[in-house]
Amino acid sequence: MSWLAKARNLNGVTAKELSKAVGLSLNYIQQIESGRRTMSAAALARVYQYLGYDERELPLDSMPLMEKLGELERRLGEEAFCLCRVNNSSRIGYITDVVEASESDLKNPPDSYEPIRIRYARNNLEAQMILFEKPYDD
Repeated sequence: MSWLAKARNLNGVTAKELSKAVGLSLNYIQQIESGRRTMSAAALARVYQYLGYDERELPLDSMPLMEKLGELERRLGEEAFCLCRVNNSSRIGYITDVVEASESDLKNPPDSYEPIRIRYARNNLEAQMILFEKPYDD
């Protein structure tokens, strides 16, 4: 499944709805999702804006985040806190980054980051991988 299809699904948007909203043909969206075509920078900006993502959050792939979280867990333990950047523009919050949390971060987290225990972050990442990143038979 392409990053675009994942992002659409997270937002509950069909390819047809996306094509109308951003002024692209349905055929163009389908070609992008199948990997037969790439998007222009202007089209990509419209899609990002409509779906509520930015280039730091795509492609939607949680495996590198699981690796970062695993390293934090090995060093700090599962009860320690980390910071998760969560994209809340979709129907559900989608974790797009994981970093180590300092004491001051827990009291005043950086913009768009939320403090969360490492074990809960792992559970959330596992769920989003199962729900939105599993391979689909198209």
